[in-house]
Amino acid sequence: MVLCINVFKIDELTFLLRTVIICFAILLHLLITFALTKTNLHEQ
Repeated sequence: MVLCINVFKIDELTFLLRTVIICFAILLHLLITFALTKTNLHEQ
């Protein structure tokens, strides 16, 4: 029983971590896109 709870907690943690990484990657992508757009507009 304890093992089942442990596995569930680890699984939940992995899911949470994955969600955080995905969110961070999206934010980073948007930030890079915004920075590139800003520099491109600045160059023109």
